[in-house]
Amino acid sequence: MTSPVQVTLHVALKVTPPTTIRIAVTLFLLCLFAITPAFAQPSLQRLKGHVPTIVANGQAPLLSMLPASQKLHLSIVLPLRNQSALNALLKQLYDPSSPMYRQFLSTPQFTQQFGPTEKDYQAVIDFAQTNGFTVTSTPPNRLILSMDGTAQQVEQTFHVHMNVYHDAKENRPFYSVQMSGTMYATAPKYGQSQTVSMSF
Repeated sequence: MTSPVQVTLHVALKVTPPTTIRIAVTLFLLCLFAITPAFAQPSLQRLKGHVPTIVANGQAPLLSMLPASQKLHLSIVLPLRNQSALNALLKQLYDPSSPMYRQFLSTPQFTQQFGPTEKDYQAVIDFAQTNGFTVTSTPPNRLILSMDGTAQQVEQTFHVHMNVYHDAKENRPFYSVQMSGTMYATAPKYGQSQTVSMSF
């Protein structure tokens, strides 16, 4: 039995002169992960809702492919655990009649109760390093994993293709995944029915 995992990519890139590229696109990648070891290859699912409107309708002229050597800085943001318990705690923290009123947790306490587990976090680190990315930051709360890589690594790892387009309304270039219905994405196995977001 497989478990659905939603992967959301928020992209924002600044390129050195003479061109500045900024991206305003969110990719919702629905991936199915088999209950297998972290290093096993997950199954792939067709992407949905991943092409910006001005690219999908042909309004944005294609300028070029994003150079394969373009360096990117990525941040993988892992979801919190025990969301229902966290919601209940938040209500108590702000309820004057509750004995938990304003009894805020320390960062270590919050991480222990609601943050990603060490095992899950290490699985994401292993996934990044296995695919050639350089991990640059691993904060104690285990919510974010920062890493560096190239456009080529991103395309190969997440099975996407990125092009540079022109936004006539704002008179600026931006990049987006290509207008295609055959792209796929893969991401590390992380829990069940969870959301992992990535930005770069």
